[in-house]
Amino acid sequence: MNASVNKQSAKLIDTDDASSAPVIRGLDIHKGLVTVFQNPKLFQKALTRFAKRYQSFIDDFNQAERLHCPEDKILLAHNLKGSASNVGATALAQAASKLESACLNNLHINLFLAEVSNELQTVLAGVAGYLDSVVNEPQKATAYLSEQELQKKLHELQSLLQDSNTKAIEESESLLNQVQSTTQISAIKQIVDKMEDFDFDAALHILKTQLLK
Repeated sequence: MNASVNKQSAKLIDTDDASSAPVIRGLDIHKGLVTVFQNPKLFQKALTRFAKRYQSFIDDFNQAERLHCPEDKILLAHNLKGSASNVGATALAQAASKLESACLNNLHINLFLAEVSNELQTVLAGVAGYLDSVVNEPQKATAYLSEQELQKKLHELQSLLQDSNTKAIEESESLLNQVQSTTQISAIKQIVDKMEDFDFDAALHILKTQLLK
């Protein structure tokens, strides 16, 4: 069993019961779930994106240092601060905030970068342990929708997006397995991408302009 996460707990967060949450080292799970409207599946996706985006943070920061790009260093620290806060990585967010201030003032940057590095390693290890232990249910084979059925589903999706309901992402993902058109699949994937960034307006625009009839 991974020391950073309990496998049983990891399975629990993969259900629809957001009140049960795993212990992931470096994260306040309940705070992270608030950001995604208590949606465990969306939180899992947020963790996946976070790990992918920030696994090279130290290398990116050091490259900005070598290229003498102070603005890039500030932006890197600022973005990490916001993203860490969104997933509930409070200590990392605080460390990133101190690094951002250090970059703005050009003081003690290496000291605070080391703190960020330690906190980031803790969070990434915890997230990796959780993601490795999640029990994903196999997708069931589904029949393709007729155009009439698809339009009905799309109008239901429109209502969810208009209400900023995170269930829209699950409905969008289910549609990916029920359409054949590559154009429709591409549009739905764009909607999913926008939803994962909580950009409901952009997702709704794509739905209206590319899919609804």
